[in-house]
Amino acid sequence: MRIDAANPGRSFEALWNELEFVVPAGSCVSKFHGMAFTIMEITDSKVILESPGENGARTISRSAFEIVYSDWRNYRYENLSPDNSEEILNIISIISKIVQTWVRRAQRDELIEKVRKTRMPDAMFWLVEYNLKSRSMGPRPAGEPIQIDEAFPGQSMPELLKIEEMAIKLFNAYNQIAKLIRTEESPDAHGALGAKYPGFSKDVYGSVVFHAMWVSR
Repeated sequence: MRIDAANPGRSFEALWNELEFVVPAGSCVSKFHGMAFTIMEITDSKVILESPGENGARTISRSAFEIVYSDWRNYRYENLSPDNSEEILNIISIISKIVQTWVRRAQRDELIEKVRKTRMPDAMFWLVEYNLKSRSMGPRPAGEPIQIDEAFPGQSMPELLKIEEMAIKLFNAYNQIAKLIRTEESPDAHGALGAKYPGFSKDVYGSVVFHAMWVSR
């Protein structure tokens, strides 16, 4: 199920429980309108962090996080600004990383479900596209890559690896197509891909062409 980053639909308890996994002690967090800071300690009642722009450690209570999360859309999307207090900006930055992690997990699960319902070789292409591009697009953190045996359990690995090799070559063909688009007035990009990498659907070729057009801008 997709996660709305502005309205995640998960409890504050779920958010708080994610802290030690997403931003464990020692991890660095990028800060909105400020310098990145380091998480020093997480307890049941507080987070202690250290920022290069501040003297000493800063302690933020669990209740302060709960206040921000209870009105998340307002804090993160409607009224985020450099005028917010340093504490609020720190809290928003931490919560944003956790929420984005939820978004990425949902995208990953959705992709696995999609490829398992899709015929080869298209299924492998969508897996390759996710691992090489989609999981890194948009806000950080990036999504976790998907291993072949996780997406296609119980299938012949040697055969899957052959299909993956072809799918990777097709994905990387966007560079050739970009050149074709730049040098020819009416290029038949779909036809060129179909001739060199047969067996894939129009949607797959279209994805490669779209990527090529994007990098050609």
